[in-house]
Amino acid sequence: MKITTALIGTVALIALPTFASASTETSENISTCKAEIATLMETSATETVLDFKKVKGNSRVQTLSFSINADGESDNVKCKVRRDNSVEIKWGKKVQPKMDMAVEVETTTTAGE
Repeated sequence: MKITTALIGTVALIALPTFASASTETSENISTCKAEIATLMETSATETVLDFKKVKGNSRVQTLSFSINADGESDNVKCKVRRDNSVEIKWGKKVQPKMDMAVEVETTTTAGE
């Protein structure tokens, strides 16, 4: 019985720092996604409420799901954060940021052609 208790204690001490670092990464990823979504929505909506729902994935790629309410419209948003801290956001159908379109025109004048 003492050997079993010692083994369980050893496994807990080894596994505890691993779980702690994973939760810290998840909280950083939640903050990163919230900041990115808020930045993209600031031109589209006057009031945006973002609630974290769930996390899926591992240390390479985490997919975070959020519920968003922007100016009375509710939808779901998924945010993928990769190991290199790149963020990819998949918007729902109702709530999406308005994209500013910029068109660059190159003008040339030719005389007599």
